[in-house]
Amino acid sequence: VGYQMEALYLDVFTKAVSKDELDAMDNDPTKLPDGPSGVPSGSALIKSSGIFNYGAFTKEAALSSFADADALVSVQWFGVLEIQKAGPHTISIQLKKGNDNVGACRSVLRLSGTVVADARGDYDYEYSEQVDVAQSTQELAPGLYDFSLWTTCAGRRDNAIKLVSTEVAIAAPGERAPKPIAPERFGVQP
Repeated sequence: VGYQMEALYLDVFTKAVSKDELDAMDNDPTKLPDGPSGVPSGSALIKSSGIFNYGAFTKEAALSSFADADALVSVQWFGVLEIQKAGPHTISIQLKKGNDNVGACRSVLRLSGTVVADARGDYDYEYSEQVDVAQSTQELAPGLYDFSLWTTCAGRRDNAIKLVSTEVAIAAPGERAPKPIAPERFGVQP
């Protein structure tokens, strides 16, 4: 009750960093932040989907100007995720990069504030496709869980906007392997 399903908030965060800090992050994805700090620089309500493109904010009129920000740009999809069965759920994220040099990227998934997957990729000198996977098993009860997927990249932002995405998959009790989450299981409180 009170939720708009098949929707998520897409938030953009900007963080001023020095050239040395940016270079360090570009060379080591563990130096990238693992989540937001403060309030978003911009936010838009979007239709949920199974693929979360780092560059999705450039398609939203209210957020597109952040592509040129003189800062580290991060995006967060925020809302709720409906869990339908009780028991152990295997939750997986796949941080994907296309065929070009991007730099370093990190994608962190939280359910109700708890980190359940943290994928990092160093794509500094890689020109081929690459996938970095992180997953965990969580004991969940039926209901709505706060959902937050955070993604940031340091290095070649123009390439990252075009080539970096994260897929989120889940295996409920009794399912053999994680599969993409149906859009109608995401929602927001408008």
